[in-house]
Amino acid sequence: MVYYLNNFFFFIPEIHKDSIWETIINAFCHRDYSVPQKIQVAVFKDFVEVLNPGDLYGDLTIKEITSKRVSKRRNPLIADILHKVHYVEKWGTGIKRIKEYAPKTKFEEVSDFFIVTLKRKYIEETTQENGKLNKELVSLLNAIDKLPGINAHDLFEELERPWDTINKQIKKFVLKNLIERRGSRKTGGYWIK
Repeated sequence: MVYYLNNFFFFIPEIHKDSIWETIINAFCHRDYSVPQKIQVAVFKDFVEVLNPGDLYGDLTIKEITSKRVSKRRNPLIADILHKVHYVEKWGTGIKRIKEYAPKTKFEEVSDFFIVTLKRKYIEETTQENGKLNKELVSLLNAIDKLPGINAHDLFEELERPWDTINKQIKKFVLKNLIERRGSRKTGGYWIK
Protein backbone atom coordinates (compact mmCIF):
# COMPACT_ATOMS: atom_id res chain seq x y z
CA MET A 1 0.00 0.00 0.00
CA VAL A 2 1.27 3.49 -0.82
CA TYR A 3 0.60 6.38 1.58
CA TYR A 4 1.33 10.09 1.50
CA LEU A 5 2.14 11.84 4.76
CA ASN A 6 3.84 15.20 5.41
CA ASN A 7 5.11 15.53 1.82
CA PHE A 8 6.58 12.01 1.77
CA PHE A 9 5.40 8.93 -0.06
CA PHE A 10 5.97 5.62 1.68
CA PHE A 11 5.21 2.00 0.82
CA ILE A 12 4.15 -0.68 3.29
CA PRO A 13 4.27 -4.23 1.89
CA GLU A 14 1.28 -6.24 3.05
CA ILE A 15 2.97 -9.53 2.24
CA HIS A 16 6.72 -9.98 2.27
CA LYS A 17 7.98 -10.17 -1.33
CA ASP A 18 10.10 -13.28 -0.62
CA SER A 19 7.09 -15.26 0.61
CA ILE A 20 5.10 -14.33 -2.53
CA TRP A 21 8.11 -15.17 -4.72
CA GLU A 22 8.62 -18.58 -3.10
CA THR A 23 4.91 -19.40 -3.31
CA ILE A 24 4.72 -18.64 -7.04
CA ILE A 25 8.01 -20.41 -7.88
CA ASN A 26 6.91 -23.46 -5.88
CA ALA A 27 3.62 -23.49 -7.74
CA PHE A 28 5.36 -23.61 -11.14
CA CYS A 29 7.95 -26.09 -9.94
CA HIS A 30 5.65 -28.59 -8.21
CA ARG A 31 2.29 -28.29 -9.95
CA ASP A 32 0.71 -31.28 -11.65
CA TYR A 33 0.82 -30.40 -15.35
CA SER A 34 -1.57 -33.26 -16.17
CA VAL A 35 -4.39 -31.36 -14.40
CA PRO A 36 -6.01 -29.07 -17.03
CA GLN A 37 -6.10 -26.01 -14.78
CA LYS A 38 -3.98 -22.87 -14.46
CA ILE A 39 -2.17 -21.64 -11.37
CA GLN A 40 -4.60 -19.15 -9.88
CA VAL A 41 -3.87 -16.15 -7.67
CA ALA A 42 -6.88 -14.69 -5.87
CA VAL A 43 -6.60 -11.43 -3.93
CA PHE A 44 -9.07 -10.84 -1.09
CA LYS A 45 -9.44 -8.09 1.50
CA ASP A 46 -7.38 -9.85 4.15
CA PHE A 47 -5.45 -12.57 2.31
CA VAL A 48 -4.01 -13.74 -1.00
CA GLU A 49 -4.62 -17.29 -2.13
CA VAL A 50 -2.48 -19.23 -4.62
CA LEU A 51 -4.18 -22.32 -6.04
CA ASN A 52 -1.74 -24.81 -7.46
CA PRO A 53 -3.14 -27.61 -9.69
CA GLY A 54 -2.42 -31.00 -8.17
CA ASP A 55 -2.08 -32.19 -4.62
CA LEU A 56 1.20 -32.91 -2.84
CA TYR A 57 3.47 -35.24 -4.76
CA GLY A 58 4.11 -38.79 -3.63
CA ASP A 59 3.23 -39.51 -0.04
CA LEU A 60 4.17 -36.08 1.35
CA THR A 61 1.84 -34.56 3.92
CA ILE A 62 1.22 -30.96 4.92
CA LYS A 63 2.65 -31.73 8.37
CA GLU A 64 5.90 -32.98 6.79
CA ILE A 65 6.39 -30.04 4.44
CA THR A 66 5.71 -27.47 7.18
CA SER A 67 7.76 -29.10 9.95
CA LYS A 68 10.66 -30.73 8.08
CA ARG A 69 12.95 -29.86 5.21
CA VAL A 70 11.66 -32.33 2.63
CA SER A 71 11.11 -32.18 -1.09
CA LYS A 72 9.96 -34.59 -3.75
CA ARG A 73 10.32 -33.41 -7.31
CA ARG A 74 7.29 -34.04 -9.46
CA ASN A 75 8.88 -32.11 -12.35
CA PRO A 76 12.66 -32.71 -12.16
CA LEU A 77 13.44 -30.97 -15.47
CA ILE A 78 11.58 -27.78 -14.43
CA ALA A 79 13.15 -27.96 -10.95
CA ASP A 80 16.66 -28.24 -12.47
CA ILE A 81 16.07 -25.27 -14.79
CA LEU A 82 14.74 -23.13 -11.92
CA HIS A 83 17.79 -24.12 -9.87
CA LYS A 84 20.22 -23.23 -12.70
CA VAL A 85 18.71 -19.74 -13.10
CA HIS A 86 18.85 -19.28 -9.29
CA TYR A 87 15.09 -19.17 -8.80
CA VAL A 88 15.41 -22.17 -6.47
CA GLU A 89 18.28 -22.04 -3.99
CA LYS A 90 18.19 -25.37 -2.16
CA TRP A 91 15.87 -28.33 -2.34
CA GLY A 92 13.29 -28.45 0.42
CA THR A 93 13.71 -24.89 1.70
CA GLY A 94 10.83 -23.12 -0.09
CA ILE A 95 8.11 -23.79 2.50
CA LYS A 96 10.53 -22.92 5.30
CA ARG A 97 11.27 -19.56 3.64
CA ILE A 98 7.58 -18.82 3.08
CA LYS A 99 6.87 -19.46 6.76
CA GLU A 100 9.91 -17.45 7.84
CA TYR A 101 8.62 -14.32 6.11
CA ALA A 102 4.91 -15.03 6.56
CA PRO A 103 4.47 -17.25 9.65
CA LYS A 104 0.66 -17.27 9.49
CA THR A 105 0.62 -18.78 6.00
CA LYS A 106 -1.84 -21.66 5.67
CA PHE A 107 -1.25 -24.73 3.48
CA GLU A 108 -4.03 -27.11 2.52
CA GLU A 109 -5.13 -29.64 -0.08
CA VAL A 110 -8.62 -29.27 -1.50
CA SER A 111 -9.83 -31.51 -4.32
CA ASP A 112 -7.09 -31.38 -6.99
CA PHE A 113 -5.43 -28.24 -5.64
CA PHE A 114 -2.64 -27.41 -3.22
CA ILE A 115 -3.62 -24.04 -1.73
CA VAL A 116 -1.35 -21.51 -0.07
CA THR A 117 -3.09 -18.70 1.83
CA LEU A 118 -0.94 -15.67 2.67
CA LYS A 119 -2.37 -13.23 5.20
CA ARG A 120 -2.22 -9.57 4.21
CA LYS A 121 -0.16 -8.46 7.17
CA TYR A 122 -0.91 -4.75 7.29
CA ILE A 123 -4.67 -5.21 7.06
CA GLU A 124 -4.51 -8.04 9.58
CA GLU A 125 -2.51 -5.92 12.03
CA THR A 126 -4.89 -2.99 11.77
CA THR A 127 -8.04 -5.05 12.27
CA GLN A 128 -8.97 -4.93 15.94
CA GLU A 129 -10.87 -7.79 17.51
CA ASN A 130 -14.19 -6.88 19.13
CA GLY A 131 -13.70 -3.22 18.22
CA LYS A 132 -11.30 -2.39 21.05
CA LEU A 133 -8.30 -0.12 20.55
CA ASN A 134 -5.26 -0.02 22.80
CA LYS A 135 -4.64 3.00 25.06
CA GLU A 136 -2.09 4.61 22.73
CA LEU A 137 -4.48 4.50 19.78
CA VAL A 138 -7.32 5.90 21.91
CA SER A 139 -5.10 8.77 23.09
CA LEU A 140 -4.16 9.57 19.47
CA LEU A 141 -7.84 9.69 18.46
CA ASN A 142 -8.62 11.84 21.49
CA ALA A 143 -5.80 14.28 20.60
CA ILE A 144 -7.16 14.63 17.06
CA ASP A 145 -10.66 15.12 18.46
CA LYS A 146 -9.53 17.63 21.10
CA LEU A 147 -7.25 19.60 18.74
CA PRO A 148 -9.01 19.75 15.36
CA GLY A 149 -6.57 20.62 12.61
CA ILE A 150 -3.56 19.09 14.38
CA ASN A 151 -0.76 17.96 12.09
CA ALA A 152 1.48 14.92 12.51
CA HIS A 153 4.39 16.95 13.90
CA ASP A 154 2.15 18.49 16.58
CA LEU A 155 0.78 15.04 17.44
CA PHE A 156 4.39 13.90 17.91
CA GLU A 157 4.97 16.73 20.42
CA GLU A 158 1.57 16.42 22.12
CA LEU A 159 1.77 12.68 22.73
CA GLU A 160 5.55 12.48 23.31
CA ARG A 161 5.88 9.29 21.30
CA PRO A 162 8.50 8.28 18.75
CA TRP A 163 7.88 9.66 15.25
CA ASP A 164 7.67 6.13 13.76
CA THR A 165 5.02 5.16 16.30
CA ILE A 166 2.86 8.21 15.46
CA ASN A 167 3.18 7.45 11.72
CA LYS A 168 2.19 3.79 12.21
CA GLN A 169 -0.81 4.75 14.32
CA ILE A 170 -1.96 7.38 11.79
CA LYS A 171 -1.70 4.77 9.01
CA LYS A 172 -3.90 2.41 11.03
CA PHE A 173 -6.62 5.04 11.43
CA VAL A 174 -6.45 6.15 7.79
CA LEU A 175 -6.83 2.54 6.68
CA LYS A 176 -9.85 2.12 8.95
CA ASN A 177 -11.33 5.45 7.75
CA LEU A 178 -11.36 6.77 11.34
CA ILE A 179 -9.44 9.92 10.45
CA GLU A 180 -8.86 11.85 7.26
CA ARG A 181 -6.31 14.30 6.04
CA ARG A 182 -7.31 17.84 5.06
CA GLY A 183 -5.40 20.72 3.58
CA SER A 184 -2.73 21.18 0.97
CA ARG A 185 -0.02 18.57 0.57
CA LYS A 186 2.48 21.37 0.03
CA THR A 187 1.80 22.83 3.47
CA GLY A 188 1.62 19.45 5.20
CA GLY A 189 -2.11 19.43 5.90
CA TYR A 190 -3.75 18.26 9.12
CA TRP A 191 -5.86 15.45 10.54
CA ILE A 192 -9.52 15.40 11.53
CA LYS A 193 -11.69 12.71 13.08
